[in-house]
Amino acid sequence: VKDAERAATVAVEKFTPTATGFLSPAEVAAIEGSGLRKMADLKMSTTGGFSSAERRRVVFSRSTEFDGDSDGASDTGDGGDGGVLERELVGAVECEGNFLFDPAEVSDYAEAVLSVGGVEPMHVGDIIPNGDRGAQIVLDPDVIKWVVAKLQSVGDVEVRTFPLADLVDLRVRAGSTKELTSVESSMRLDAVASAGMKLSRSKLAKMVKEGSVEVNFVKETNSHRKLVEGDVVAVRGKGRVTIEEIHVTAKQRFRVRMTRAT
Repeated sequence: VKDAERAATVAVEKFTPTATGFLSPAEVAAIEGSGLRKMADLKMSTTGGFSSAERRRVVFSRSTEFDGDSDGASDTGDGGDGGVLERELVGAVECEGNFLFDPAEVSDYAEAVLSVGGVEPMHVGDIIPNGDRGAQIVLDPDVIKWVVAKLQSVGDVEVRTFPLADLVDLRVRAGSTKELTSVESSMRLDAVASAGMKLSRSKLAKMVKEGSVEVNFVKETNSHRKLVEGDVVAVRGKGRVTIEEIHVTAKQRFRVRMTRAT
């Protein structure tokens, strides 16, 4: 939130749209719930390269210069300056390799990208797997040249990395979402995610142990981890669950509203 406050101050004082790095859904929610929205003459929007992106940059401005992204498009859909600004904030690379016999998860691509010198989590947006052929990686344009030059392998698989010409070329799968509510005795990962994924608690715990579960794009091996609002849980082959809202009931149980994407 402090970094967002600095970006907001620059936007207001210098009349220059200013953005944070890529943030997790929980971090974006924290900024949206802060007092920044109440700052006079300040407009807040987000972009991640496509409308359903989960990791996003928060953009502060004093005008209608930027309205956030649209579905699969490299601009805001109005053909104006917003598209130009978004292209300055969001780019992507294609990472190609033969993963037929050595499959890679989102966390494997993230680890490989973050091993490139100078690349930090704030520079990395969503990672879109492409089966056994590789993945597309959304990035801060400032680090794309470094990633193209240095990213030569993911795990034990050699890859070829090159810039994506346009964000419209992102292969964003049209999935479905469903909102559901569950009442749980705790906010443990195995309890909440099993309810969201319609799996048994023991099956979910086993998948966590096997490394098949990620929380906020990072592989999680502790099934007892406590989840909070904004957390995104991805289960290999099952989809993702976002923790939207948590209420403590009169009996000290947790009523959890979730969105499941498949």
